[in-house]
Amino acid sequence: MTRSVGYDHIDLAAAGRRGIPVCNVPDYGAHMIAEQAFGLLLAVARNIVRGHNRYERERTFSDRGLLGIELHGKVLGVIGTGRIGLHSIRLAKGFGMQVIAHDIYENQAAAEELGFNYGSLEGVLAKSHAISLHVSLSEATHHLMNAERLAQMKRGAILINTSRGAVVDTDALIDALRSEHLGGAGLDVLEDERDRYHDFSGLNVVVTPHLGWYTDGAVNRILKISLESIAAFQRGELVNRLA
Repeated sequence: MTRSVGYDHIDLAAAGRRGIPVCNVPDYGAHMIAEQAFGLLLAVARNIVRGHNRYERERTFSDRGLLGIELHGKVLGVIGTGRIGLHSIRLAKGFGMQVIAHDIYENQAAAEELGFNYGSLEGVLAKSHAISLHVSLSEATHHLMNAERLAQMKRGAILINTSRGAVVDTDALIDALRSEHLGGAGLDVLEDERDRYHDFSGLNVVVTPHLGWYTDGAVNRILKISLESIAAFQRGELVNRLA
């Protein structure tokens, strides 16, 4: 039993060979992760953390060098339009942003309802002032945002990742930030996040330790679904089975 939606940390094939059933929590909410993505976007675009750190560390109340970027009227590119991606689009609309999206499985009904358009990955990267990633980790999405793709982004754009750390090539991201091709990044996940420190010093980067899911409501929902799955297993039933 994994108390998460994602299961890339589990070898399903090995579990299957050993006859071990694997279950997950298929849905414990999308809104809280979308909220985290927007919190990161606001923090980066408006220099919220930089301003706070200046006041706390330098004891200086000054806006020098902290010119912010307005979200209203800007273009948000959403990569992945599942539940989290769609909720991010709803939030973006509330901020008066335009939205374009990319997904290999286009949800045209949602696009019509929420008022956004789909495009190629290259087109979305080139036209967006900010990119928010909402894809699962797979062979196809590992280092989806590599040096080539980061170079395709609009100069000064912001990258937000609340999906999986390995979707982004972190070293390539640091290079794109240090060259000032990108204007900033908000990261709730990182490659090798528990084993390696990534040096973003001096860059407009806000890092949070995988907090997107970690809310009072989500913790309670995960616990409830997990206990229901365990109770079902004790009755000889398998629910939310992956393999």
